[in-house]
Amino acid sequence: MLRRALITILALVSAAEIRAQSLDTEMADSTPIDYVYTPLDQASSAKLGLHFFKNLDLEPELTHRTNISIAALPTYTPHRGLGIGLSGDIRYGQHRNNVPQNRVYISASASLTGCYEISIDGHHLLPSGIDRLRYDASIFSEPTRLYGLDYATSQQGSYGNYTKRGFNIEIGYSIRASEHLTLCALADYIAMRTTSPNRRAEEILQHHPRAYSGAGIGLEVEFSTHRVYEVNEQRGIRLNIKGLLRPNVLNSGNHTLWGINSSFNIYKPLWRGALLRVEIWGEHLSKHTPWMLRSALGNDFQMRGYYASRYNGNTQIGTQVELGQLFLNNLVIAGWGAVATIFSPNDKASWHKLLPNYGVGIRWHANATSALRLDLGFGKRTWGIILGVDRPF
Repeated sequence: MLRRALITILALVSAAEIRAQSLDTEMADSTPIDYVYTPLDQASSAKLGLHFFKNLDLEPELTHRTNISIAALPTYTPHRGLGIGLSGDIRYGQHRNNVPQNRVYISASASLTGCYEISIDGHHLLPSGIDRLRYDASIFSEPTRLYGLDYATSQQGSYGNYTKRGFNIEIGYSIRASEHLTLCALADYIAMRTTSPNRRAEEILQHHPRAYSGAGIGLEVEFSTHRVYEVNEQRGIRLNIKGLLRPNVLNSGNHTLWGINSSFNIYKPLWRGALLRVEIWGEHLSKHTPWMLRSALGNDFQMRGYYASRYNGNTQIGTQVELGQLFLNNLVIAGWGAVATIFSPNDKASWHKLLPNYGVGIRWHANATSALRLDLGFGKRTWGIILGVDRPF
């Protein structure tokens, strides 16, 4: 009788262990947590309850440490030419679940054409644990071509030369209103001036001012479900809308200036190792915005291959689609296509002013969020190479 009871108890215990393993395996299949079944040492099973309560921690793990990474890489863009860039990424303060709460990014670049730029940006988590202080500042000098101040003139092949110098600073107070919604109050100051214009540049500028300085206030709203998992593995959406007001009493012009810009991004995994990115963007500036502050078509991230200041205006609308395929764990080959238009109040929008853009690129990833990239972009009677760090969008 006793022997039969012992056999029955052992059978029940074995069945319970097998059922527990089955349940945990099912849970692992529906979550990103990998489950490995390891039987308990029967000799230590009596201490399980005491060990569990001693190590129970309902709060995420918090540690204090500083991570610093420094990189030096060659750079190339159509408007800056060949140069070198230095960057330092500092992550500090509390780490929650191995994710740093504070970050400072410092970069400096210089090129053979005489361009240089030094910038710093970052964010700091405030004691509330919800709000953040954001900051962004830069100083720059950049020899630049000036094709024209309207679409028709910019289409011509002749251009003037001048040097653009200035600095700007922006500070923001960011509040996380919900899991996916962030609000940020902004204040900024910008100062720019034009130096050494040649004869052609003087002909284009005529009576337009050669300098501007002013302060502004604004609000930024962002809704984001975007998440980065592995190299070339992302999913979600991100919508960002930013408005800025520059009262006439706070700037060197005679008018109150305002502007709004927005972007909508979609990140969609397709087949294994493939990622589709879609971006729609727009910017609109008030009628009296100085030419130095106008929207410019073409940069390192949008309409790649166009010279950054060739087409400029008060309103810009565009979209781009990029497909990237992962090879060899950290190598991504991508291709993209885009279209955009830009115009001003005296230069109305037209289907004939749509500008195409397409190209191919290679990204060599150091990790899921940073990569060395080489892009070759083509546009309307133009092309360009971009060599730099990080993804385009």
